[in-house]
Amino acid sequence: MSYIVPATPNRHEQSIKKSRFIAIAGYASSRHQMLEFIQRAASEYPDAGHVCYGCVTGPPLSGTFYCSDDGEPTGTAGRPILNVLQHSDIGDIVTVVVRYFGGVKLGTGGLIRAYSSSAAGAVADLQTRHLVAVAQLRVTAPYAMENVIRHQLSLVDADDLNVIYGEDLSLSCKVRADEADALIATLANISRGAIKTSLTPL
Repeated sequence: MSYIVPATPNRHEQSIKKSRFIAIAGYASSRHQMLEFIQRAASEYPDAGHVCYGCVTGPPLSGTFYCSDDGEPTGTAGRPILNVLQHSDIGDIVTVVVRYFGGVKLGTGGLIRAYSSSAAGAVADLQTRHLVAVAQLRVTAPYAMENVIRHQLSLVDADDLNVIYGEDLSLSCKVRADEADALIATLANISRGAIKTSLTPL
């Protein structure tokens, strides 16, 4: 599986009825990375009234979702930010929206629109890159099959190849997850089952 992820952080700032909203979007592929990103944003704006966020770790539609209103009325900040991210087709993304209260209350609808538009502004100009999922392939085979196996691995640009010469030939390498099934089927067909394989997602 491959999907789009943030390449570099991006920020967007706007003022709404004297309140200042600063949105920062960036990469986070785990809860730990998300918390580090949020902490950096909070430390950059230590006097902000609210540091709200939304996050999708993993693929855009099937990842793990996080959000926080950080003191704003329930459902007016974190959920609107997350909603923007879920419709962006970008995975492994976190967006923090920092608010400085300007003295004028925005109301529930106003807050939802403000946090949504702030997040959307940060995501709109975000530079992205393709993330390709990889898996660890392990191969056990007779020595006579080594050249055949190496040729097939070269066709899929296998990486980090490690070879152990024991009782049988043992190889391990990293391959694209979306190419792994076809590669395994090819190895099984050309060896009539003599090549044994196992696959572990990374």
